[in-house]
Amino acid sequence: MGASTGAKLSGMQKQVLGLYRGFLRAARTKSPEERRQIESIVSAEFRCNSKLVDRKNFIYIEYLLRRGKKQLDQLSSPDTVGLSYLNKTTSSGLVSTPAVSAGTSASHLLDILLTPYGDDDNDVA
Repeated sequence: MGASTGAKLSGMQKQVLGLYRGFLRAARTKSPEERRQIESIVSAEFRCNSKLVDRKNFIYIEYLLRRGKKQLDQLSSPDTVGLSYLNKTTSSGLVSTPAVSAGTSASHLLDILLTPYGDDDNDVA
């Protein structure tokens, strides 16, 4: 790979790109059908967050990174069968949240699903 002529990336930007690449690597270990679905969901989620989340909201970005790492760990597990969306209605509208579908890790899945999405105080987990 050649050197890029663009601006240098911050540490947080490198973490986000690393997480994205990790999801794509984990998707390669699944069936072709699941791989396409995972890549689509991950791409849509990262694209959505890049548009909706303020670049200077470091606390929220760190939260999303921690949440993403948990989901990546679950997706990397051989027991995981795929990735799906959980649609949740908030005061600001419908939010689609990716959820890992795991065979034996139901307690971890509940942890992710029950985590509040967004910084809206009116959300109910």
